[in-house]
Amino acid sequence: RILPMSNNNNQSSSAVLLSSLKDLLPEKNTVIVFSNRMKGLLAKSDGKDKTLALLQYLAMFTSNGTPGNALKLQKSFGSARKPFRIFKEVEFLLPVIENPPAGNQAKVLAAYSKAIGMSAYMAFDHIVFLGATGLVTNKRITELCQKLSYYGWFVGSVAGLYQSANELGKCVRDVAEAEDDEDRKQEIAKVAKPVFTAITTNTLQALLALALLEKIPMKKRNVGALGVILSMLNVYSMFPPPPPPDAKDKGE
Repeated sequence: RILPMSNNNNQSSSAVLLSSLKDLLPEKNTVIVFSNRMKGLLAKSDGKDKTLALLQYLAMFTSNGTPGNALKLQKSFGSARKPFRIFKEVEFLLPVIENPPAGNQAKVLAAYSKAIGMSAYMAFDHIVFLGATGLVTNKRITELCQKLSYYGWFVGSVAGLYQSANELGKCVRDVAEAEDDEDRKQEIAKVAKPVFTAITTNTLQALLALALLEKIPMKKRNVGALGVILSMLNVYSMFPPPPPPDAKDKGE
């Protein structure tokens, strides 16, 4: 004979299950803070562009260049990024126009090369987008512009890498001069952190540009993985900082 389970046992099991589910969920404040930071990221056109780039390269990694839904998604995300890049070519040129770079010839050349390279990357990419919309029907022109866009990205990234390497060298010299001044060393460390990020980003950009130009042998999946890493780094660097803890969190 099977005895029926008591209501108390049912209530006890439900309470345990509910408690377990609550433990799996993140805290309310954590969700709210993350949601607000995501809103801050996506409120900027650059943030939307980099987030879509992450999805685009994830789709490339998944498709590995073979026809299917993943490849369609890759192309769709790639096209969706284009409107967020309008006037970016002007934005890259403005700093050297408003404040012409000074210093030795190498630094001046690097500044102009980065500005012109990144501007060309965006400008030629606009023509590629016009080809995708059907406004430019000459396929040879769009293919040429796609290559010129990647070459511009490569040149701008290498120039940015040179600039970041110089900044890192300055940080190293400043640390040597600081000697036992720990406060000064902490200040230098804060300056060096974004410099390290810039070095990594520019290196990955240059490699990705060469891979997309097929100048280095890489499978589509590997190119996608490289793009994912770069996009994650870009999104991380643009992610708004968390809000400062309030008085309750500090225990005041």
